[in-house]
Amino acid sequence: EDVEGLKTSTSLASRPSNEKQTSGLTELATIYHHGVGDYILRDTAVYCTALRFGLPELQRLSLRKQGLQTGIDVATILRSARFAYDNTPPSDSRLRAHYLALIIRSRKTFKRSGTMQMEMETGGTQMFFDLFVAMCNHVDDVMEMGSTSRVRTLTATIE
Repeated sequence: EDVEGLKTSTSLASRPSNEKQTSGLTELATIYHHGVGDYILRDTAVYCTALRFGLPELQRLSLRKQGLQTGIDVATILRSARFAYDNTPPSDSRLRAHYLALIIRSRKTFKRSGTMQMEMETGGTQMFFDLFVAMCNHVDDVMEMGSTSRVRTLTATIE
């Protein structure tokens, strides 16, 4: 069925039967989006559709389910993040923040990813500036935690 109102004005469909199917949860976690021309995370599509149609309970449910998938490849995560940015207003930061946190938590994988490098070189999206700010905040937090523990050690030594 067509899902109207998404910025891509296209439809969502289940995995085509002639497509190579993956095993397990990854297959259930993704959905082919004709506007994107590839697979994105199903819960991201549900969240954006629920936002469009004003269904906050469905938004909350799909947001909670976002973090339950494992084994999703970098390209699918980045496509889904782009889709989320394209289909949510800047004022709705919940889903956007989820993707930024996911990238930061999995930074070693993303750092080695040729897909991530290509995306960043292409640029042109708010997501990469937001990622930069989030990474700076993360580094600041880590530095602050390190200086706090040094102060505690120094204080304990002086006493």
